[in-house]
Amino acid sequence: MRIKFVPGGPPAKGATDFRGASWTALGPGPQKGVLWCQATAGVGDKFPVIDKQGVKLFEVVLADGDDDHVVLEIRSKEGAKKIDLPRDKPGAVKVAGIKYDLLYPSISVGAAPGEKPTTNKAMLMVTRRL
Repeated sequence: MRIKFVPGGPPAKGATDFRGASWTALGPGPQKGVLWCQATAGVGDKFPVIDKQGVKLFEVVLADGDDDHVVLEIRSKEGAKKIDLPRDKPGAVKVAGIKYDLLYPSISVGAAPGEKPTTNKAMLMVTRRL
């Protein structure tokens, strides 16, 4: 069953409540020739997109949103850009001349009959083709 993103709501059932975002570094993913990072963030949370050497490429702020879409603010040395990203529809941003793809994917979890799972953190993905 798809889990619903509810900003300001409780964490997903069985998940630890934590402040801020959680993320991985941009590195090799399951698809050859593509770097990717994954993050979970609530409204107002931010996370860096960093390479495997720890160099910060840019920062992502989950500025607003709900279950249908999120508004991301991409902050870099070039300034800030806002992107309205609908669920399951790819978006893109260029930072320092490099294109990064963004995705706010649907997440499915096991649920008891009649249960409607929710979470206060959205899953976000950033990828870069080499």
